[in-house]
Amino acid sequence: MSNNIKESVIKNFLSSLLSVENKISLNDFIDRIPQAFNLSDYDEENSSTRPTEPMFEQRVRNLISHNNLPDDVDYEDGFFKKK
Repeated sequence: MSNNIKESVIKNFLSSLLSVENKISLNDFIDRIPQAFNLSDYDEENSSTRPTEPMFEQRVRNLISHNNLPDDVDYEDGFFKKK
């Protein structure tokens, strides 16, 4: 079984943060993930399709690009915001 962080876990973490903070920048959110979770080697490995970012960061950006944010969250101008 894989211990890689899943998009669903990232979404839940984002919703939890926003329930307290109401707004967080993309960069701040990305910085908090390694502080909150024990990431696997794979999670921290650079993406083959986006070589400047680790896999967990690609999953965060996929939430935005695939329009797969939590229902109670908007993304605008580099910030996640509570609806």
